[in-house]
Amino acid sequence: MLTAHLIAERPGFRLDVRLRAARGEVVALLGPDGAGKTTALRVLAGLDPAPAGHVLLDGEPVHTRPAETRSVGLLGADPLLFPHLSVLDNVAFGPRCQGTGRPEARRAAAAWLLCVGLAGSGAGPTRALTAEQARRVALARALAARPRLLLLDEPLAGLPSRPRRRLRELLRHQLRGFGGICLLATRDAYDAAALADRLVVLEDGAVTRETGPAPARTPGPVDLRKSLSPYRAAEACLGSVWAEVKGWDRDGTSPRPASSRSDHHRREPSPMARQIPGYQPPSPIELEARLHNLEQQVADLTEAVRSLTLRAGETAATGSGD
Repeated sequence: MLTAHLIAERPGFRLDVRLRAARGEVVALLGPDGAGKTTALRVLAGLDPAPAGHVLLDGEPVHTRPAETRSVGLLGADPLLFPHLSVLDNVAFGPRCQGTGRPEARRAAAAWLLCVGLAGSGAGPTRALTAEQARRVALARALAARPRLLLLDEPLAGLPSRPRRRLRELLRHQLRGFGGICLLATRDAYDAAALADRLVVLEDGAVTRETGPAPARTPGPVDLRKSLSPYRAAEACLGSVWAEVKGWDRDGTSPRPASSRSDHHRREPSPMARQIPGYQPPSPIELEARLHNLEQQVADLTEAVRSLTLRAGETAATGSGD
């Protein structure tokens, strides 16, 4: 069980958050950029100073310990792999630091590489890895250390659509079997809904809502026989829809003052929505998950259209050659 009161201060910002999480539970800290998600994780890991508060793991205070003795793993969007070590030795680094002998640590590392789909890649250098592979290695390294508390800070950020989807599925599978506590910091409601058991919404350094995750819907296959006009319309409306999701900008920043953001759930439905009998406006979390589905469909359709265009060009070139 994790019980924490996290306090951090810097010019113009104060974090004051209380968190609880049980073993085997994945809790998502969801919020826009600047909400305090990363700061909360860094305080938990002992990387940022905390003037007050506490962090208890299974009733044991760990906030007074150095970061390296807390049994906390931190994984962000940057894999931070050691360039002078092989892929295998990167994963074996955690067990080696815990006193495990080199042969045993390397055997464990090889098993973890198998778990993340990189069997046989251990002898290679990290510079030869793709962005997706590097994050898989970083995940294996974090899990190989067997932390009691695993902290994931935007682990899928910056990846293209398909690698992001594959890595999300891998994370979901690995977290299902992770026996410790996991906190996931993200501004992506779809990732939170897909991976977390519970959501904690952060804004301006405080918890504004705690809820269960929105249902995650995987986009269906693209039907290329349909008109492309829905794609054009979807592309045009993405920005405006995102602006309606808790008032966040597309890049994750919030243009409205905190006082109005806290009242987002009391906004009136649109005139069109009021004409629908029995209409119930979706929650901001549900809206953002739907938006992410739409973005994924747009990305898939764009890829398919590009592929068809290339094939059409090749066919035309072949025909003219005959």
